[in-house]
Amino acid sequence: IDLSNDPLIVDQRGAPRIRNAGMDIGAFESFIVTTHEDREVPGKISLRQAIERAVDGDVITFADDLDGQIIALGSQSDLIIDKSLTLDADALPAGITIRAYDPTPELNADGGRAFSIDGRAREIEVTLRNMTLTGGDTYYSGGAIRNLGADLTLERVEVSHNAAPRVAEWEILGDLGFIDYGHPDNHKPICGRWLSGA
Repeated sequence: IDLSNDPLIVDQRGAPRIRNAGMDIGAFESFIVTTHEDREVPGKISLRQAIERAVDGDVITFADDLDGQIIALGSQSDLIIDKSLTLDADALPAGITIRAYDPTPELNADGGRAFSIDGRAREIEVTLRNMTLTGGDTYYSGGAIRNLGADLTLERVEVSHNAAPRVAEWEILGDLGFIDYGHPDNHKPICGRWLSGA
């Protein structure tokens, strides 16, 4: 309720107060991914569900028992991000691997990528931390990540064994902000403006 006794429709972040059929108090949110499955599992939260439910500024972390596990993306393919988010696997000593959807590994360019990030409608900041992105096999625009206009930060992220043959096999396509990228398995891993750091 505001000073005029009217209900507040959005919080200080501009996010809706009604969220997931309940009232959101507007505080900083953190979702914990509790399954490696890329589907709805009763009592669990998948990475895809966490991304869909999150709002600007939320942090997504991973349960301890996912340490070193692989999240194999299903036929829904790319994980879509169109808001400011941090995906943080720092608490996992062995990190986590996100393997892109690829229905027929023996064929080229018939699968998806790990992330499709879209910041064209508004400014967003996305951070990925302590993970491996692999298995991307899309036809164009980034085998592992397609970033359209977002400020993207990769910290301790290994990007390897992804392909997008139509665009010279770039593993990451887009304008990046900051990248800690120390695993150049492919000869042309990055396309776009980027800064590197230790």
